[in-house]
Amino acid sequence: MPLVSSADWAAMVVDAIDIRNDNAVSIVIRRVGSTLASQQVRIAGNGSGRVNDSDGASQAVGTVVVLGGSTLDIQTGDRFNANGQLYEVEFVQTNRRAGIQAQARMVQ
Repeated sequence: MPLVSSADWAAMVVDAIDIRNDNAVSIVIRRVGSTLASQQVRIAGNGSGRVNDSDGASQAVGTVVVLGGSTLDIQTGDRFNANGQLYEVEFVQTNRRAGIQAQARMVQ
């Protein structure tokens, strides 16, 4: 018997959609040479950030988690604007059964 039943997965899908819809934003992803249709996601700060130092200059870089439904079309390297900031996707979770989560870093 699996640890997570199909009913559990179905409940997780509903929960993920509810979480996304609680504070949904619409983003347009730009991918090398193309622009995708607008998609609904939730963007949340993940409490991490770093300072990049280069040649005596420092730059603060924040990261966010992007949560979307199981059909969210997002890939590493994609870029999008949200809340007045430009983000680039660094990582996309491989388990997409309940929804899709990605990590993106602030570029500007």
